[in-house]
Amino acid sequence: MRKELVINAPRATVFRTLIEPELVNQWCGSKNAVIDARPGGQYVFGWSYEIDGRAVSGGPTRIIEYVENERLTLDWPDWRGDTSVQGQTITFLLADEGDAATRLTFVHTGFQRTADISDYPFGWVWFLSQVQALSEKLTEA
Repeated sequence: MRKELVINAPRATVFRTLIEPELVNQWCGSKNAVIDARPGGQYVFGWSYEIDGRAVSGGPTRIIEYVENERLTLDWPDWRGDTSVQGQTITFLLADEGDAATRLTFVHTGFQRTADISDYPFGWVWFLSQVQALSEKLTEA
């Protein structure tokens, strides 16, 4: 799955929106994101919910690739908590778009279930719109 959007904010601002816990909380709907901004570092949204009577901690757990202001790749464990489903990643790629904007390319790979391919795009469109709105708001401030 691949989504692209242009954000009217510099790359450094957009990247900051993706790695500062207090900003991540604002776009991912959490209150306790934990981020150790380095390759191999922890990256946790802090989502907790129940699936079929089982507690699940959703969202990413670690940073796979980290290139400041350019690339952030995170693991993406199965949202249902199924540990047999592995290998998904999400990547945020940032590039200059004109003088003061950023092209954000988002890629979610490693799907094993057809249902995931159809479910995720709708959620990611909303989350990416929140990244865009927050980044643009920070630029205006």
